[in-house]
Amino acid sequence: MTSRSTPTLAGALGIAVGDVVAFTGGGGKTSAILCLAEELRRSGMSVLATTTTLVGERLTSVLPTLTMDGAPAERDIFPELESHLRRNGATLLVQPVDRNKYAGPPPELLGRIIASAIADVTLIEADGARQRPLKAPANHEPVVPSGTTILVPMAGLDALGSPVSAPAVHRPELMLKISSERTVTPALVANIVASPVGGMKGMPAGARLRPILNKMCSVDHSEALSTIDSLDAKLPASVDRIVLADILEGAFTVFHRDRC
Repeated sequence: MTSRSTPTLAGALGIAVGDVVAFTGGGGKTSAILCLAEELRRSGMSVLATTTTLVGERLTSVLPTLTMDGAPAERDIFPELESHLRRNGATLLVQPVDRNKYAGPPPELLGRIIASAIADVTLIEADGARQRPLKAPANHEPVVPSGTTILVPMAGLDALGSPVSAPAVHRPELMLKISSERTVTPALVANIVASPVGGMKGMPAGARLRPILNKMCSVDHSEALSTIDSLDAKLPASVDRIVLADILEGAFTVFHRDRC
C-alpha cells in the first residue's frame, strides 16, 4: 500500500458531486457527517444529511434542520427542501420521534429524494451503535439505501485492547459469531469491518466500500498500522482504499491498496 495525508475527509473518501454516502458501524458516524457537511458546503456543494435509523440532537443542534411532520410520505417536501438547501448549503432532513430522537424520511420518499439529485451530495447515517466504537449488526441492520454510491463502515481504534463487551462493543454476542476473540485486537477489527455480515453488510451492487478506522490519535501508531495491515489482508481486491482518521482532530491519511 501507499499512503498520503490529506487535509479533508471528503478528499480522503474521494467524494464527488452525485455521491450518496452511507455510514455504518461505530466510532464516529455523526462526527463524519458533521465534518463532511461543513467541508462540502465550504467547497460550494449542496449537502443533504439524513438517517435511516434514529439520530440524536447532536446533528440537529449543528446542522440547519428541516423537520417533517404530518404525513411525510404523502407531503410534497421537494419545494421546501430545495429552498432550504439553497438558503443554507447544507440541510438535515428528519422527523421527530420523541423529544431527543429523530428519524429520517420513509424509505420510499428517501428513494425519490436520492433519485432526484436535489443535493450535490447526500450523507446518510444508516446504522446505530449507541456511541460505542465497535459493533456487529443485527438482522435488521444496517439500513443502506439502494442508491448508495459509497458505503463507509467505521470502527473506533479506541476499542483496541478492550474486552468484547460494553462499553467498547455494541452487540458483543453477535460479534463473537463473526470472530471468536474475546479482546479487541487489530485482527478482530479487520474481521468485523471486512465481514459480509459486518462492515460489508447491505452494500448495494455497484457501490464502493471505503472503510474508516477512526480515533487514530487514541492508540500507538504501530497499533493503527497493524490494524490497517490486517484489514488490507481481509478486504476484497475491489476496495481501493482504507482511511485512517481522527475526525475530531482533523487528521486524515489514505492508504491506497496496490492490489486493486
